[in-house]
Order: sequence, then structure tokens, then C-alpha cells
Amino acid sequence: MRYDIDAQQRIQDQFQVKYADECFVLTASYTETFVENVPLDLRPDRTLMVRFELKHLGEFNYKTDVLSHVFGDSNQGPQ
Repeated sequence: MRYDIDAQQRIQDQFQVKYADECFVLTASYTETFVENVPLDLRPDRTLMVRFELKHLGEFNYKTDVLSHVFGDSNQGPQ
């Protein structure tokens, strides 16, 4: 939960459930935001996300020299 102390109100609630075994990982996330700002066209919203990952089928990563940062799977083993 995210809470605005000054305004004394909730900003966002989030709940996540994750299951993992040796073959796959299944993650479900529910997020509800309570922010309303008409000039910025922000309205309260709900989001449900489901992620399914298969293990041991390879990996993805993206690297940029500009930021010296690796995006994607951080489990790359020894370099």
C-alpha cells in the first residue's frame, strides 16, 4: 500500500501472488490506484497482470553502453 501522509489518503494498493517450481514461474499482480488529477487526465484505475515464465529454455538480455546497465534476465552466470 502507498499512502500520502500529507493528504491522509491511500494512493495505491498492490497484491501479488507467485508460484514457482522447477519448470515454470507463474505470477499474478493486482494493482489499484486512487489518484485523480483532471488536468493531467489521471483517474483511478485497476490493473491485473499475469506473467508466465518457462525455465531452462534460454535467456534474454539487452545491454546498452550508454547507461552501463543490463536489461532483461540478470541471471547470466559467470562472465
